Amino acid sequence: LRDLCFQMKSLDLHSAICADIPKNALHSHHNLQTLRLPSGVKTIGSQAFFACDGLNGTIHIPQGTKSIGASAFAMCKNIKELSIVKDGSLDHIGSYAFKGCESLGGTVVLPDSMTVLRDGVFEGCVKLEGVSLPDNLQSIGANTFSGCKMLNGKINMGRMITHIGASAFADCSSALQCLGDAAFMNFQHWAERCQFQAACSILAKGLLPVAPCLRRLNCRTVLRNFKPLRSPIVQV
Repeated sequence: LRDLCFQMKSLDLHSAICADIPKNALHSHHNLQTLRLPSGVKTIGSQAFFACDGLNGTIHIPQGTKSIGASAFAMCKNIKELSIVKDGSLDHIGSYAFKGCESLGGTVVLPDSMTVLRDGVFEGCVKLEGVSLPDNLQSIGANTFSGCKMLNGKINMGRMITHIGASAFADCSSALQCLGDAAFMNFQHWAERCQFQAACSILAKGLLPVAPCLRRLNCRTVLRNFKPLRSPIVQV
């Protein structure tokens, strides 16, 4: 398909018997405008639809899909919406999978099966307005939401979160409004200095653990409703 159908504008694979879309399958098919994925697809390979910048509308991820590879839809600048089944099978989204999807808007709901959100997954999605994180999420990678300038509202992080990567919410002007209760409870391995690069306007009760190794917490903006549990120095 990549080499023989370069002028293809529409691709409907909904009824196709296809469990795996290989990596680079339609890399840089600039004329492709509409896409329906196979209903039974399990994996979407890395860079499968990289730079298909004519692709628009909604991308529906089937319920049985387990993995979206690195940069699979990166630089698809005209995708408007991403639909993922909340109780589906998706448990892996590769790094930078939707990086640079500049028209991607609305709210992305991530399924309960996700435990790790890798580096740069939604980096540069400047029109993304909201994200619903699963309760079981344990890790948010570096630059995951960097540059998502329209991201707003509450982003709730459950008690399973143990890692937020560098610049995860950088340049999100009002993104980080809420961290879930006890989000870092009993997490004993903090670095000596912890920085939240995004705006933190509300920190819920019990956010910080009793962690004697934490020397300083640095946030860029004024904190409200901050209720630490015998936390060390907090620097605003």
